[in-house]
Amino acid sequence: MNMPIIHTAATAPILLVFSFWAVVATTVRADVVPAPPFTPNAVLQRDKPIPVWGTADVGEAVTVRFAGQSAATTADAQGRWRIELPAMAARSEPDTLVIAGKNTVTCENVVVGEVWLISGQSNMEWVVRETKDAALDLPAAEAFPLIRHLKIARQVADAPIISAQGRWEVASTATTTEFSAVGYYFATAIHRVLRVPVGIVNCTWGGTRI
Repeated sequence: MNMPIIHTAATAPILLVFSFWAVVATTVRADVVPAPPFTPNAVLQRDKPIPVWGTADVGEAVTVRFAGQSAATTADAQGRWRIELPAMAARSEPDTLVIAGKNTVTCENVVVGEVWLISGQSNMEWVVRETKDAALDLPAAEAFPLIRHLKIARQVADAPIISAQGRWEVASTATTTEFSAVGYYFATAIHRVLRVPVGIVNCTWGGTRI
């Protein structure tokens, strides 16, 4: 049975509130929003063209600047955009990544080095604070500010998605507690050998089949 919708004077303020938040939501969605790998403390992949992507208003012009390089593009009909900066050698000296459209997103303390994706179940998700030598290794993490960890938040979807949540954390006694243990010890091992920044993108989810 179809139920009638009755608007009265009493409901008018509620309708106005709903209308106001609809306008606000539309405005927020129109802002340039970079994908999770492009936040403060990020590590960008060395020696290859550097892709940067995200969402914006349809047709919005987007410019990306980093370390003296700049590139521009326009968001497509789905509001997606993607650009490539020229390949760069490893950079331990941090710089600022600026992504600008109608709004400007500024990402401080960005370096260039090795970027590795880790995935799997609970053995890969297992965190440093639960390891046997955590009491020794967590204080030692202060010596590795060029090791960074990005944990992608869990999100269920029945089709590919274009957005996710996550942020880069610099290795320290406080932050490394929640790093993937396998990812962190791998990162410290190759950092000691290569002497370049190392970023770990953590997409683990315990108990999943894929």
